Amino acid sequence: MNLIAHHPIVIAVLSLALFVVLILSFAILGSHWVRNHVYAFTVQSWVIAAISVVVALWGHYPLLYGIAVLTIVIRGLLIPFLVIRLLDRTGVGREQAPILRSSSTLVIGGVLVILALVIAEEIHHQLLGMPAIDVLALTVLLGVEFIAFLMLTLRTEALSSLLGLLMIENGVLAGSVILVPGLPFFLEIVFLFDLLIIIATYAVLVRSMRSHLGVTDVRVMKELTG
Repeated sequence: MNLIAHHPIVIAVLSLALFVVLILSFAILGSHWVRNHVYAFTVQSWVIAAISVVVALWGHYPLLYGIAVLTIVIRGLLIPFLVIRLLDRTGVGREQAPILRSSSTLVIGGVLVILALVIAEEIHHQLLGMPAIDVLALTVLLGVEFIAFLMLTLRTEALSSLLGLLMIENGVLAGSVILVPGLPFFLEIVFLFDLLIIIATYAVLVRSMRSHLGVTDVRVMKELTG
């Protein structure tokens, strides 16, 4: 990132894009409609692809163009299509019995993002000379991860948990593109296999729960244990 650290316009564009990624995570966290989760995840993936293009162009990392293409095709088109299709087949609309209200969940998410900022600032103090954009990227990376884990903890709908897992990888990619721009290409190749396995597993799980239990609420899975 040292190559673009002295381009204020580029830094401003990247900062805005990172804020959008974080805001979309809150949009996913605050909604109980699963389809809204998919739409927000799709836009988030497109924004991450745009971040990859900016860093590739100004930082001279040509492999990041490949990251942008893979992100748009796989995360921004294929995965939303597959999840929406699964939603249509299972008839899942929204969480019927959320653990917490959206307002309470958003407050907890805000606290976790503040914690992410504190951690990033501490790392900044330990590593002298760390650019401000790197601090922001690390904050967003940790913040998205915390929000995603909160989704996994508080969401009862199986497909909401799926979006939480997908958001974890989006957070890692959004931060790593800026923090370690030479590494994300190899991470993305590994992530693609993970994403396909995750979606295939959840597709089988959700259909099985729908056919045997009549619901896709993860809390009823304890009934499947012997």
